[in-house]
Amino acid sequence: MIELPPFHPLAVHFPVALLPASVASDVLGRFTGRPSLAHAGWWTLLFATIASPVAAASGWIWLSDMDGMTGTTITIHQWLGTVMPILLIALTAWRYRAHVRETPVSTAYLAAATVVLMAMVVQGHLGATMTFGGSSHDHEPATVPADDGWRDSIQLKEHHHE
Repeated sequence: MIELPPFHPLAVHFPVALLPASVASDVLGRFTGRPSLAHAGWWTLLFATIASPVAAASGWIWLSDMDGMTGTTITIHQWLGTVMPILLIALTAWRYRAHVRETPVSTAYLAAATVVLMAMVVQGHLGATMTFGGSSHDHEPATVPADDGWRDSIQLKEHHHE
């Protein structure tokens, strides 16, 4: 039987890529007046919002499979991840009004979207720190247990005769 690695590291890339694309499209659309950019801002935000609960849930599932995951970094990361779908749903509801009216997004919306994007950057940085260790300046070890077993889990189980 093949046991797959955790889904969370794959799932997080969708909202992490789509939200910045949305904000950038909305900023460019607002200042260039190009409707195609405004439409891109809407659709990428909608898809980020759909993907975000999947990323959050898969993170909680992965965390439940790990032992020894405690500390400030994981706590902030998991709660930002839990709140992120709620923030994106609220942002999407707000953005929907401009979409259906075919009007440019407001400055207040762009400010709020930027704040949510910055929260996502912090969350992503914390996740990367746990996965890969600290920054290149401080060389902190990763807080993920050294052998959580998922890397070996992709091997065929029948090859693990003991």
